[in-house]
Amino acid sequence: MKNNLNIKKVKLAEVKPYWRNPRINDQAVEAVMKSIKDYGYNNPIAVDKKMVIISGHTRFKALTRLGIEEIEVVILDLDPQKAKQYRIIDNKTSELAEWDMKTLIPELREIENIGELDIFFPDINVEELVKESVGNVNFNPVTQEEIDKKEQEMKERFENSTNAREEAMIELTCPHCLDTYHLKKSDILNAE
Repeated sequence: MKNNLNIKKVKLAEVKPYWRNPRINDQAVEAVMKSIKDYGYNNPIAVDKKMVIISGHTRFKALTRLGIEEIEVVILDLDPQKAKQYRIIDNKTSELAEWDMKTLIPELREIENIGELDIFFPDINVEELVKESVGNVNFNPVTQEEIDKKEQEMKERFENSTNAREEAMIELTCPHCLDTYHLKKSDILNAE
C-alpha cells in the first residue's frame, strides 16, 4: 500500500468542488457545520493536485457557510480513474454501516446534553430513544451528598443483616482440630 498522504494549508477559495459530484448533500450541511463548530475541523477535505475535491464536498459547503478562509487539505496522488472511484466509494461505504443499538444507547445515556445530537439523527428524537430504552429515568449527574447517603444506607443494611445473621448463628471451635464452625441456633435448639 502506497502512502499518498500530503497535508497542506490552503485558502478555502483555492479548493474547487468537483463539477459532477454525484452526492446530494445539502441536508447534511447544517449538521456538519455544528460538528465543526463544536468539535473542530478534524477531517480534512481530500483534493487532487489541481485542488479539485475528491472527498469532502459537504465539509466544503459547511466551511464556506461558516466563513472559514484557510483550511488544511489532504492532497491525494490518484490518477483520474482512481479519483472517480474514490469519490463514489468514500460516500458509499458509510451507507454499508449500521448502528448497534445495544452499544449506541449506553453511549448516548452518558451524554449530558443529548438533545444537541438530534441534528445528527434527523429520523429520530435521540432523547426520546434513550428514555424509551429504560423508561422515563432522570439522568442528571449524581451529587456527592446523594452518594454519601446511599453508602450510609447500604452500610446500615449490611450491618443490620450481619447483626441478624450473627444473632441467628453460633460459632463453635473443635477442641481437637481447632477448626471453627458456624451453626444455626435454630438447628441446635431443634436437635434436642
